[in-house]
Amino acid sequence: MLSVLGPVTAQNPPLTATDWQQVLQSGSVEEKIQAAQTLADLQAIEAVPALGAALDDREPKVRFHVIRALGSIQDPAVEPFLGKALLDTDRDNRVEAYRYILAYYLGMPVPTVLQQVFPVLFRPPRAERVPWKRVHPAIVEGFRRWVQSKDSRWTLMAVQAVGRLWLFELTPDLAQLLSEPQPKDVVLGTFWSLGQIRACSALGRLLSWGQASDSDVLERAVWALAQCHREIPALGDVLWKAYSDEKKPERRSIYFRGLAYIGYAPAAPVFLQGLTSPSAEVRRYAAEGLGRLGKPENAEAVGRAFLQEEDPAIRLAMDFALFRMGRLDHDVGFVRTLQQGDATRMAQLASYVTEYAFDILPALFRYMDRLDAGTQRRLVRLAAYAEDLAVLPLLEKYLDHPDGSLAAAAFEAIKEIRQVARFRSAAPE
Repeated sequence: MLSVLGPVTAQNPPLTATDWQQVLQSGSVEEKIQAAQTLADLQAIEAVPALGAALDDREPKVRFHVIRALGSIQDPAVEPFLGKALLDTDRDNRVEAYRYILAYYLGMPVPTVLQQVFPVLFRPPRAERVPWKRVHPAIVEGFRRWVQSKDSRWTLMAVQAVGRLWLFELTPDLAQLLSEPQPKDVVLGTFWSLGQIRACSALGRLLSWGQASDSDVLERAVWALAQCHREIPALGDVLWKAYSDEKKPERRSIYFRGLAYIGYAPAAPVFLQGLTSPSAEVRRYAAEGLGRLGKPENAEAVGRAFLQEEDPAIRLAMDFALFRMGRLDHDVGFVRTLQQGDATRMAQLASYVTEYAFDILPALFRYMDRLDAGTQRRLVRLAAYAEDLAVLPLLEKYLDHPDGSLAAAAFEAIKEIRQVARFRSAAPE
């Protein structure tokens, strides 16, 4: 076919996107692959229909590169074809469609196969970037077919996609999964996604999973349920009873963390006792539980524990608790974390901002003019973890800042906060 179109030499003009579409339709396997790669390099939006038609090519290798090309072209026209690619008959092609869909909607480099086929083991404060737009119905339907496939590999990848791409539409399908026996990693991934998108109506119906026999599943279920504690009024009472009745230390500690996640008031004496525990984990969660309660009468006990504490994660948790109890001078602990820039402590601080943005961020932005440029940028990026539109005025004043990198960080933070708000508001009841 290339010989018919003419060789690409210094004496002949290079092939146009139209020429490459002809190659894609009637060239050899190698020529079709080259055509798909070239159209992707050209970002040839006008070639999307031809690439979509090539998803019916009988050669899996051709379809593989067509999927890559479609995923590389940043235009809404590719979305229905990516949905079709999820149902390709070739397993490798379906995986490739999944990788490029994640990259397309999350605005990130294409993840490696290992990054996107392994189960999510734990959920950091905001484990995934917010999708830049709602996912096309054809892609949602493709993932629904994966959920219903009875093949644990595809089911696992699909349930993770729900949380990573915020596919609220598949909440009923995930809830249905948990009504039937499933592999453990599917159960873990399902709870992760339901908690990530705060599918509270579904989680409220799954309250009995808070007593799962498997400790890993119990931990994930308790975490997911805690994301919706305001919408599940009975959750605190259920966890408190389970904690009181439980004899096994490992499971008892899971219920303890659940009570700390929601700041359960009757557990305050247990939290206060936990401040002096030899376990660093218990001290941290005890401080966070008291912080979520925010009762000033507990400040003296937390303050004494703070003076004796050396672990930086626990000191930050105690700074959070004391700040919430009215000891506003402990915002310096947040500033110190920003200045140090340690990724683990920044993630911990981000989790507090997600919950209490309108309390914490105004206090931090008062220090803005006294911070060095790197810390200023870290503070603005931290603000992106807020889920409260009321904090936007704090960021908007930096959109025209002379430091271009700070202005860009403010723009990205505002965009992400608005995206989260838009996704939350669009979530079905």
